[in-house]
Amino acid sequence: MVFDKAIVQAMKKGKESAFTACYQQLSPFIYSVIFRICGREAIAEEIMQDSFIQAFSSLSQLQKDSHFIPWIKRIAFNKTINHLRKDKNDLSLTEEHFELADAEVFDERLIQQNQLAFLLSHLSPEAKLIVWLFVVEGYTHIEIAELTGKTESFSKSLISRNLAKLRAIQTGDANAL
Repeated sequence: MVFDKAIVQAMKKGKESAFTACYQQLSPFIYSVIFRICGREAIAEEIMQDSFIQAFSSLSQLQKDSHFIPWIKRIAFNKTINHLRKDKNDLSLTEEHFELADAEVFDERLIQQNQLAFLLSHLSPEAKLIVWLFVVEGYTHIEIAELTGKTESFSKSLISRNLAKLRAIQTGDANAL
């Protein structure tokens, strides 16, 4: 994704139009990443907005204007991790979870078209985060360990198990789920 660093420079000068442009360009992308990890629309929206607020209010800490996207993504990941840690013991399912599950379980075309999304829907929030960071975002196991507070071997093991699960799903193994 290309992001004009002139927008970051204008935001640092306090130009409201730059903040609006930034939010309009990046919010769908940031929301999508958060939603795929936490799986709940309202929570993803809240985390996304909190991420932008934090990024906008701490722009002076950004070292290079060209690093804005990785920086705001890291803020979003940290906020998502904090939410998952806080919410870890709350296993109550919402109406939203049932709607997502119904759509994904019974729509065979969705499974074939987007196997990663299907797999992620069957993982714990923590596993979703780690698989997403490794597979989609390209984080290393060391970076994931630092970000999540887990060990490198935990990340490797989780990735290995879940990629094996994905391969089993691709081959049609009904026991994979």
